[in-house]
Amino acid sequence: MGSVWLTSLPDWLDAAGLDVDVYDNNWTTRSRSSGGYEDVRGIGIHHDASSTGSSEMSGCDWGWKNSSDRPIGCIRLWRNGHIIVGAAGATNTMGKGGPLKTSKGTIPLDQGNIYMLAIEAANNGVGEQWSTPMIDAYLGMVHTLCERLGLKHSDVFGHAGYCQPSCPGRKIDPAGPTPGYPNLGGTSGCKTWADSAFRSYLDQRGQQPHPPEPTPVPPEPTPTPPATGGKDMAAIMPTIKKGDQGVYVERMQHLLAAAGYMNPGNISNYDGVWGSGTESSKQAFDSDHGLGSPDSSCGAKSWESLLTGKVW
Repeated sequence: MGSVWLTSLPDWLDAAGLDVDVYDNNWTTRSRSSGGYEDVRGIGIHHDASSTGSSEMSGCDWGWKNSSDRPIGCIRLWRNGHIIVGAAGATNTMGKGGPLKTSKGTIPLDQGNIYMLAIEAANNGVGEQWSTPMIDAYLGMVHTLCERLGLKHSDVFGHAGYCQPSCPGRKIDPAGPTPGYPNLGGTSGCKTWADSAFRSYLDQRGQQPHPPEPTPVPPEPTPTPPATGGKDMAAIMPTIKKGDQGVYVERMQHLLAAAGYMNPGNISNYDGVWGSGTESSKQAFDSDHGLGSPDSSCGAKSWESLLTGKVW
């Protein structure tokens, strides 16, 4: 039985300023039948082939509660850049692949599950565009994990790269267009990301100087998504309107971009200010999702559509 359990994952990611929660109270003891990791010698990145209209929480349920192969990965990345940690022990997602040489030793043939931390990211894998906020979160998360686990960026592998030595072509993930990071997945089509491109972006992230510590201010509370899904989360989100600004407006802007209603490559779209650009994107979203005549506000029905893709 493996003896390495990653019970500090959410603390590490939170300390890095990432938007992170845990799936449930059982995550610290969740693992495959072999228990903890034998050692963590690499990180595996994936897409989960989920439908673009599916609830993000349903992907977590599939990976950690409903699938006979659970747990599938230890971390899930949502389309809006939100991170959910669901398992501290070894998981079932790498399958056949390797062997791979890493800075911490060799990952033996077909043993990725017990030597690699696996991250699943929400994307259909057949051409769905990855938003810039999502890739930002992916890179920030993997860079942080490398630092905390004593890994090098060269120890990060896509599922396709993990399979390459012994069974090339078995997996294509992660794949798909990344307009904000064109060297990764291009701007259209369904290109498999090259490990070297992802690592290059990680290197750039590592070279960025750390910003000075900000002056402490009372934090604005951000609701924690409940385990039951987007509908219940929508019920606890506040009603916001045109002219408002703050973290809730910024969350709405990210969700609009992830749904394809704002340019994900334009960082000015995520300024937390509901101005004319945000207003036109919200009106287009309302029209396509049966939310009636646009009223320049975002209430429970709008939040539910943004979080789950529901059309009224």
